[in-house]
Amino acid sequence: MDSLISLPWCFSIPFLANPENITNTLKLFQQNPNPMTLAALAGQFKVLIEHDTRAQLSKIAAETLVLSLEQDILTLPTDNKFLAENIPQARYLEIKDQAHCFHLEQPEAFCEIVFDFFK
Repeated sequence: MDSLISLPWCFSIPFLANPENITNTLKLFQQNPNPMTLAALAGQFKVLIEHDTRAQLSKIAAETLVLSLEQDILTLPTDNKFLAENIPQARYLEIKDQAHCFHLEQPEAFCEIVFDFFK
């Protein structure tokens, strides 16, 4: 899959405003030994359309962190709020000015949030 096409779907506006970030991210994608194929992407979309487990959310017994990203157009904050409201021990956290690949844009901040949750 062409990595350049995926950038606006995955990264925040402030991140994409810096040309160096785009160059570095494309280099990182090119180094991936197992890049996403169009067939794999099509499979993900097929599952999203056909697999509905919303009725089972109330059965999740584990503490759950629902990390939502304000600029995420792939996993919408409204969908994440639904998850948090329907998982009994869920904690909802929305990160401002971030998109789907927050973990790549700000790995230290992402890890800090995850480590704090698991403490």
